[in-house]
Amino acid sequence: MSKDINYTWYNKTTKEKRKMLNYLLNILPLLFLYGFIFHLKISLLVYVFIFLILPSIAALKWAVEIEGTWVIENSSLCKHLGVKGLAIWPVVFVERSGRTAKRKKPNRIVRHERIHLAQQLECLILPFYILYGTEEIIRQLIYRQPLESAYRDISFEKEAYQNEKFDSHNYFKKKRNRCEWWKMYLVRES
Repeated sequence: MSKDINYTWYNKTTKEKRKMLNYLLNILPLLFLYGFIFHLKISLLVYVFIFLILPSIAALKWAVEIEGTWVIENSSLCKHLGVKGLAIWPVVFVERSGRTAKRKKPNRIVRHERIHLAQQLECLILPFYILYGTEEIIRQLIYRQPLESAYRDISFEKEAYQNEKFDSHNYFKKKRNRCEWWKMYLVRES
């Protein structure tokens, strides 16, 4: 090795080390910001694909229309997650049939999930999932509520459970105010 190559940190003088650290400290926020923006773009693309494009494709392929709502009946997704119904805009996934015994009207689960679809549109879709998850985490970790209790106390769920018994068309046309769930947001039940 020749003596004029001086790349290692230990061979640097204090002045050179300070100069290098100063440079790194000046450029570090820019690197962090660039990385954050790059990852944010990728994350947004992934979320858009998962929450908007995939459900739309699924709806076009497998959904049945029940009173203007795309419903995928006998969904393996619901069976796998252990839920009776799931609303991922613009589709409602249900574990069994989405209609009543008369096969004309949507059943209670579909009416419940339709309220969630309206809530998702009010929140511009993606923020709905963020608010929903954040509220559930807050209720479980900060309020120390058990899973089922935290789920039932989520403001979106409160509105849906309170109004799932109403006929869907009448509820959306006459009774429901926009952002009804906001009145219940983070209100702790005692």
